[in-house]
Amino acid sequence: MFALSAVADDSLVKFRGGIGVLPVAGGVGQAATAEVVNRNIVRGVEPAGQIWVISALKADVKVDGSIRVDGRGLLLGGGDQLDSRQRQRLRDADL
Repeated sequence: MFALSAVADDSLVKFRGGIGVLPVAGGVGQAATAEVVNRNIVRGVEPAGQIWVISALKADVKVDGSIRVDGRGLLLGGGDQLDSRQRQRLRDADL
């Protein structure tokens, strides 16, 4: 016989895989470079300066609110620094 806490999975949600958000949601203007842009801000969190991709990501959110994330292979997915890490950092955010 096992204690219920030893058998039950206390995960609220699990994520497998991830994709970066586009920094700009839309723009206005006739030129190749938009004159006015709508930044893609989600719940007050600013987007990265460039789209990013990640080869492997696992995240578990527990019912007690704790979050565990493991990611591998984070690269920039566009711009002049395509396919490089460029000193990327993980930032905590309250969502």
